[in-house]
Amino acid sequence: MLCRDKIKPRTYNLSDLLLKHKRITNDLYSNFIQHIKKPLKIIEIIEKNGGEARIVGGTIRNILAKNSVTDFDIASSFEPEKNIAIMKDLVDSIIHTGIKYGTITLVIDNLPIEVTSLRKDIKFYGRAADVEYNAEWCDDALRRDFTVNAISMDKEYVIYDYFNGIADIDAGIIRFIKNPEERIKEDFLRILRYFRFCSYFDQGVIDNNSYNAVKKLAPCIKYLSGERIKSEMWKILAIEKSLYTIYGMQKDNILQHTTLNLPYLLNTQQRLFDRIAFLPNQPLINLAALMFYNNTRIEDINNDINILSQRWRLSKNELTILQKLCLPNEYLSMIPKQYRELQLDSEFALHEKFLFYVGYEFYEKFIKFLNVINGRKHDFLANSALQNAHKFLHNSLPSCPVNGNDVLEYGISGNFISYCLNHIQDQWVKSHFTLSRSELLNALSTLICKKDKDWNI
Repeated sequence: MLCRDKIKPRTYNLSDLLLKHKRITNDLYSNFIQHIKKPLKIIEIIEKNGGEARIVGGTIRNILAKNSVTDFDIASSFEPEKNIAIMKDLVDSIIHTGIKYGTITLVIDNLPIEVTSLRKDIKFYGRAADVEYNAEWCDDALRRDFTVNAISMDKEYVIYDYFNGIADIDAGIIRFIKNPEERIKEDFLRILRYFRFCSYFDQGVIDNNSYNAVKKLAPCIKYLSGERIKSEMWKILAIEKSLYTIYGMQKDNILQHTTLNLPYLLNTQQRLFDRIAFLPNQPLINLAALMFYNNTRIEDINNDINILSQRWRLSKNELTILQKLCLPNEYLSMIPKQYRELQLDSEFALHEKFLFYVGYEFYEKFIKFLNVINGRKHDFLANSALQNAHKFLHNSLPSCPVNGNDVLEYGISGNFISYCLNHIQDQWVKSHFTLSRSELLNALSTLICKKDKDWNI
């Protein structure tokens, strides 16, 4: 079947593109070649069985953009059933990831490699589409959203660029293939994908046709499920440089359609950029930093968090962490108040006590959160107190020598049990975890002797 648009790609040699033009070092190039050995093996198997295959999408885009390559995608001229048949005895496992749309995932030595049959998307139903196999390579390129995603490479390391995607990578431009409005209407998630890829390149160059279409159709984000919005926003928030992208989304009234509305960004732009510095691959921490600075009233922050949680379908654990990070005085009530004011440069003893009350997992998140809202001005391991706390974090957490059974032996019941435990535990923490069991039991005995005089507990 002939390609309906008969588009001829520009072709390049991979080593010429990467080395001759000094995009990456020889070491990085060698590392990339080593990384793609298994995907190339899949291509060889397909071709030995009479088919055609290429590495496509993000694998090629990322190496050309000098970004890390972690995902591997292959396009095959075979239909999915044929791909399964020729691979089933040669890989560890096969996952029917999206077989309705021609996609399977091959797992080789714990490395997942997606293989998708060449196809044309005939008719769209929001996220779903009717597909037709037996397509040509240019058909497969045409169905992709952005020019930078329509680049492929064969096993001879020949690069095929159908829509000047390499030039757009070099210029940092994200451009829709063909008519932007039509491509967005095929799947409104492409509005958010547009901003994700803008965050990757972060060079401030805008294709006006693409951006105008995104702004015009931004209200259609409301038609997306909360899970899909959260999934794409999570990817944006995980990018270290995405703060500038999020600012642009807020400025042009796009962000509000995701339910994340951050007017603070517009009021104090420079101050915010001075204060916040995102951490890579920490979307929840970065989101918490934005919401922490967005309001000054506790009720407003709490309300914003709950509305966002409902729309994005946050898990119970994600909601709890967000509340604890943004509103520690309200959601860390198990910690004595004097320990809730932990800062990056607090003395080691305070870090240690805070860690005891909240545990490993939240302590690490809280330290990262403090780092983000302080503009990452503190090197975690360069600060002596933080360094000691970090060591403490990876040692066994101490356990208080006195527990509830000890209190029960005194015949205590009701609310006074928790009062006694909290009091004794606080004494032990204040001693820097040095008071012995006998010393704590003596303190408990003294406290209980005063019980009859203090029934207001």
